[in-house]
Amino acid sequence: GVSAGYLEQIGAFGRPDRDPRERVISVAYFALIPSGRLAIQAASDAKDARLFNLDEVPDLAFDHAKMLRYARERLKDKADDPAVVLQLMPATFTLTELQRVFELILGRALD
Repeated sequence: GVSAGYLEQIGAFGRPDRDPRERVISVAYFALIPSGRLAIQAASDAKDARLFNLDEVPDLAFDHAKMLRYARERLKDKADDPAVVLQLMPATFTLTELQRVFELILGRALD
């Protein structure tokens, strides 16, 4: 498993038509983990698990793209909270590295 410094529930998703096979309710979370501390170790049920940049995520099944949008918007809303943003940073970092993290969170360049 992964130990997250910050974990937040973003919502429960349960529209009757979200999965054509059966009724499914998913509770989605987002976790903030510095990139250097995360390694993919997929089990047999997720052997193709990979990490993607937020702007390069391929098409997702069901309403998973909606879950990702919710998580990204929630993170943008929290960009002004240093305690949250620092969860994405290593123990020591430069101002340029911090600016890059803010740019990734906000989805735009900062001057």
